[in-house]
Amino acid sequence: MSPLRFLICLTAGFFLGLSNLYIGLRLGFVYGVAILAAFTWTGLKLILPRVAGDNGWVETALFLSMASAMSFGCGTVISTSLSAFIMSGAPLPPLYLLTLWVSAICGLGTCLALPLRRRLLAELKFPSGTVAATTVKNLDRGKPGMALFSWTLLVVWIWVALRDWLHLVQARFPAGSPVLHLQSSPMLLGLGSLLGPRICLGMLAGATCFFLAAPAVFGATASKSIPWFAVGLMISAGLLDFGRSLRGLAPAEESRPVSRRHLPVTLSFAAVLCLLHAIIFDFSWIYLLLAAVVVWPFAVVACRVTGETDVVPTGALGKLSLLIFSMVRPAEVGAMTAATGVLTGASASSADFLNDLRCGRDLGCPPARQFRYQLAGAVLGPLIFVPLLFYLIRDNPLGGEVFPAPAAQIWLEIAKVLAGGEGAGFPIFALGLACGALVFTIRLRFPKMPGAVPFAMAAFLDWGTTATLALGALLARFIPAIRDDAFCCALIAAESAVVLLLLLN
Repeated sequence: MSPLRFLICLTAGFFLGLSNLYIGLRLGFVYGVAILAAFTWTGLKLILPRVAGDNGWVETALFLSMASAMSFGCGTVISTSLSAFIMSGAPLPPLYLLTLWVSAICGLGTCLALPLRRRLLAELKFPSGTVAATTVKNLDRGKPGMALFSWTLLVVWIWVALRDWLHLVQARFPAGSPVLHLQSSPMLLGLGSLLGPRICLGMLAGATCFFLAAPAVFGATASKSIPWFAVGLMISAGLLDFGRSLRGLAPAEESRPVSRRHLPVTLSFAAVLCLLHAIIFDFSWIYLLLAAVVVWPFAVVACRVTGETDVVPTGALGKLSLLIFSMVRPAEVGAMTAATGVLTGASASSADFLNDLRCGRDLGCPPARQFRYQLAGAVLGPLIFVPLLFYLIRDNPLGGEVFPAPAAQIWLEIAKVLAGGEGAGFPIFALGLACGALVFTIRLRFPKMPGAVPFAMAAFLDWGTTATLALGALLARFIPAIRDDAFCCALIAAESAVVLLLLLN
């Protein structure tokens, strides 16, 4: 790939990464952008055929890897660990050190996936990678999917301009109550259609209980107790569900040595992380040793669960790592959230790379070339988005209306509980743990019942957001055209990127 094409990849990866940055700070999770990247690269080939090139599907696979690496692992660390660290009130180290820290995490995770690729790609499906490869093969000139994607982008851009720039459309549609409202957000509708009715209705049920029923029953004290209950519910239900998902999977792969060419790169990222943790987070040697020991098993588990279920278990692994660190040696809340970022961020990057390798394998892309672009995206993404995060939160602080960062709030509350800083909420926290275990037991009997994790996540959003997600899921359920990948991806990409660009002005 020529330098010009690499620059195009970098630019397009930036806009795709903006989408995940906004979603992570707004809703608390990130999504794989491989399918969205497939539509983007196909559009570039239609608009700039000479620049994009026509080297079969190899160039497309390289673009997918770079865009996905810039977006997924970096977005995971920013929306969880880094945001929780910022909100903890701990002294912030220099920006360049934090940026280097996130880059080293994502780079290490990419390298950890290498010794897993042969065995896991042969055994497991990795559905997102397979679907992305199929999408690339079907997106030729004149295909309806590309036309639908382009027209949807244009319509959403016009809608967002009318709403956020010209202020001719209300951002919220009230329904007679300050709490009850719908949001005029195409992104939420697209995400709801991708998540499905079960998850979205579970979130809506949680928001109804937390924001309508609980204040009516318990009064003003409910707002202080809800976060403790939700965190306890999410810990027990999430970890129990995660443990059940490991049943039936193949035994853990025997460690295969990393090739001599990649071993120095892996060790370099590990050394940088150790040095940064000692400098900016003042970690003890126990934390450093523990992180070095468990990062590999965490990456193996994340890759295996992702290959089997198509879900990266970031939330469960994050809670588990907080528990591990607290049992070994409780520390300051900020240090605990930072330590967790290494394990979950590296695991998420490993799982994302194996999904991209599955796509590249189906498209005939050499793994060595794909690794170089994946690693470039993993390292360059944080160099762009971490400084961008600090620029955005100058006027819109984390935990506020614009960027509620619900996942980071959850991790911060868990760290406070485990550090023993706020013992007054332990009874409510214990009640949440018990309820999570009860929900898990009931779901063993009724597996189609919504899980407790989406229910608990609603405590850190608002009723309008969850209602709009549920509306998107129901519309997709009854209108087949809305379930189209091109339509959903365009809804998500258009609004999230444009909103952030407007906020930068």
